Amino acid sequence: MAGLKTASGEDIDGSFELRVEVEEGEPVGQGEAVGQGAAVGQGEAVGQGQPAGPPVAPRVLTLCVTGDLHVGGLLRLIVDTFGEPRDWSDHALWWAQQRRWLLTPGPTLDALGVGGGSRLLFTPRHRPLRLRLPAGGVLRLRLDFAGTPGRAAAMVCGLLGIRHPEELSLLRPERDEGRGGAGAQGPRPHPGPPRPGPDAPESPGRWLDVGRSLLEQGVAEDEELLLRFKYPCAMGLDPQDEPRVALLQEQALGALLAEEIDCSEEQGCSSPPSSTR
Repeated sequence: MAGLKTASGEDIDGSFELRVEVEEGEPVGQGEAVGQGAAVGQGEAVGQGQPAGPPVAPRVLTLCVTGDLHVGGLLRLIVDTFGEPRDWSDHALWWAQQRRWLLTPGPTLDALGVGGGSRLLFTPRHRPLRLRLPAGGVLRLRLDFAGTPGRAAAMVCGLLGIRHPEELSLLRPERDEGRGGAGAQGPRPHPGPPRPGPDAPESPGRWLDVGRSLLEQGVAEDEELLLRFKYPCAMGLDPQDEPRVALLQEQALGALLAEEIDCSEEQGCSSPPSSTR
């Protein structure tokens, strides 16, 4: 039986109804790759994986909670109320209105400001994302959308055998660029001297913020982003560092062809040819 309520709809005992949408998703391991991918420099799309099926509508749970309930207790309540045994280890709470993850189990709902009007999603952290390399090849991976672009770049560099992942980051393609087309090369931020332009570090609008998670920045599931060297420098180049050198070379060559680097014709002709062109 419902008890007496305040004008705001909260129960006299301090409890309130909290609606949580549960998106089941697919079980996935940390950093699992949907597609195996291919060597750096291949121009065709690779690692596309199987086409996704129709999305499953989230199940909405209405929970009776109090403000002193901590996030960890809310997670347990969600799992117990859902009632179906499964692996929830990849799930976390996303607060839609505030566009933030609730990853720390200790804070209470009152401390966070979560109330009856809050919209929470219990959703998978790992989701498919397509990353286009400088030569045009595409890797389709499951990446942690609660993680930063730097963590995503580090995971991809580990997959490709590239050292110094801190040199690379993710950025969005230009708006007029064809998304997902096999022939779309994409803009190439270059390793040469920086200058103002759509691909230079001075134009931060397309580069993802290194301090915020992918989902906090509005990255959508299966969106295509670009993996590029962000700054005009490279640490400890070694001829034996083949994947990293190849990636850097492809990016520099693309910048030359797009006339994004100021150089003489003689300097442009002296650039080493790509092994894949």
